[in-house]
Amino acid sequence: MLEQLLCLAEMVYFEARSEDVVDQIPVAYSAKNRAEHSSYPNTLCEVVHKPYAYSYYSDGKPETFNNKEAYGMSLYVSFLVITNIASDPTEGSTHYHHVHQPAWWAIGKKPTRIAGFHVFYNNIEK
Repeated sequence: MLEQLLCLAEMVYFEARSEDVVDQIPVAYSAKNRAEHSSYPNTLCEVVHKPYAYSYYSDGKPETFNNKEAYGMSLYVSFLVITNIASDPTEGSTHYHHVHQPAWWAIGKKPTRIAGFHVFYNNIEK
């Protein structure tokens, strides 16, 4: 479980560290929902580290945690999501994009939720 927690915390940190806990939880759940969906890898580490699944992991830059407080919050959020202490506010969403960077795959799709700087979707197949 520790390895999966660290992988999820990494993704939350790089994808949503500037947001508050309430808006980080949906980001974390989108990865958890992928890991639980039959069309995607079945562990959080495989989901998070799948090439081109998350922009931070495919940008060629090293993953360096410069903000220790934000990383601690990412660990906390990841724990809440992995243990189901926090409920899924995304209605099972497996995808999201930044509100100011629409994605080609979202054209014509109905969002399930907007939280913080992210728009969430479900029923998006690979």
